[in-house]
Amino acid sequence: MAEPVTIRPMAKRDLEALDTWFGPHTEYRNPRQKWMDHLRLAKQGAQIAVVAAADDQAVGLCALLRTSGYPPFQAANVPEISNLLVAPPYRNLGIGRRLVVQLEGMARLEGYREIGLGVGLYRDYGPAQRLYAKLGYVPDGRGVTYRGFPVEPGNLYRADDDLILWLKKRLT
Repeated sequence: MAEPVTIRPMAKRDLEALDTWFGPHTEYRNPRQKWMDHLRLAKQGAQIAVVAAADDQAVGLCALLRTSGYPPFQAANVPEISNLLVAPPYRNLGIGRRLVVQLEGMARLEGYREIGLGVGLYRDYGPAQRLYAKLGYVPDGRGVTYRGFPVEPGNLYRADDDLILWLKKRLT
């Protein structure tokens, strides 16, 4: 990875690279549609979508949802970091950190005082869990959700991408 990596707004030209890196390896039923949704929502102003680019090819992606899908964040006007992805050969180089920090700075410039995100609980999310802790994110204190609903003690839940712990960080 000798080429420098830059962080820039996501563009239509990034779709092919995102498909190549992440299409077959994501939980999305239609990854191309997911990338196109990021572009559409960014154009509408509902989110900010940025990519990490090496030699002008997207090797990472992250978005800031101005209105979170998580009701407690919505109620408190807390934007949500979403869809942090870094291509395997570019992992452990600080790119995920740079993407998140870039979006934190943009949220701060827009006047947000806090920022939040959700992270999965099984092994594949371990690197993200560690990154978020190092960046100062802490649990929001509401426990874990499954498919958007609070987990109830005594019930069984599948350990999949819908089992989420929500984290927040002050931006001031």
